[in-house]
Amino acid sequence: MNKKIIAMLLAGGEGKRLLPLTEKTAKPAITIGGKQRIIDFTLTNCERSGIDTIGVLMQYKPFELNYKAEILLPKAEYLGTANAVYQNLSFIDKFSTDYVLILSGDHVYNMDYSNMLDFHIGKQADLTIAVKKVPIDDANRFGIMILDADGRITDFEEKPETPKSDTASMGIYIFNCDTLKQFLSHGGNDFGKNVIPEMLNCGAKIYGYKFDGYWKDIGTIESLWEANMDLIGDENAIISDNSNILGDVEKSVISDGVSVGKNSFITNSVIMPNAVIGENVIINYAIVGEGCCIPDNFIKNNQSIGTYI
Repeated sequence: MNKKIIAMLLAGGEGKRLLPLTEKTAKPAITIGGKQRIIDFTLTNCERSGIDTIGVLMQYKPFELNYKAEILLPKAEYLGTANAVYQNLSFIDKFSTDYVLILSGDHVYNMDYSNMLDFHIGKQADLTIAVKKVPIDDANRFGIMILDADGRITDFEEKPETPKSDTASMGIYIFNCDTLKQFLSHGGNDFGKNVIPEMLNCGAKIYGYKFDGYWKDIGTIESLWEANMDLIGDENAIISDNSNILGDVEKSVISDGVSVGKNSFITNSVIMPNAVIGENVIINYAIVGEGCCIPDNFIKNNQSIGTYI
């Protein structure tokens, strides 16, 4: 079967920085905005971009997808992002594809990947990396690069202690398929730490595709809370139709199946599906996990983000 481009979606991380929320749920399957899971943003981007062949690489707490995608479980423990794709080259080989799009299942954003593919083809690139400006104080959390006037990447460093620029990798890659196979065969386990630096050293043509839209890497409790607040925007709150709200809610996300008791007040918080909030409760700046029960008269009213499961 011939496909111009297929996607490999990395969804296998444990999400340790999102504990305790990831004790029972894989990070990409965490609910955001009341109804969607984090991974649904990337899957929807694929659908909008006309990409209908997706391998989802899972390792930690596999979960169901309501989407046309193939779940790929490891033959052995994944040693890194590149190793995960390497272990599933047989899936790529089934489609005789020209290009492989590598994605992450823990980002919140809207992107048309077909525009990125056109850019990649136009530059005759071996690899194109989606890039975005980030605050310089946060740059050490990302792969950081320098681009020349034509957009070609001349320098790349993964999570540097002292970043040379504020241009960050979004963890979205388009490889020529033959190039991907060539460099994966060299044994590097991680794209940022191994594959990309080796390609640069070999003189490969690597370009940065600049993205100016909203993008959030959900790696911490704080970033999950921030993404939910961003989705609220100027609205008073996001409240699922399938919820029972007897108290008051402001600037919060109330997910499916949530119950909020009488005289309770929820503000600046995220309430995950099927949570039960008792009566006379005050919750401010919190994430309440899926199925969690908050007893009557509970009060959490400071501005540090608390998590409850």
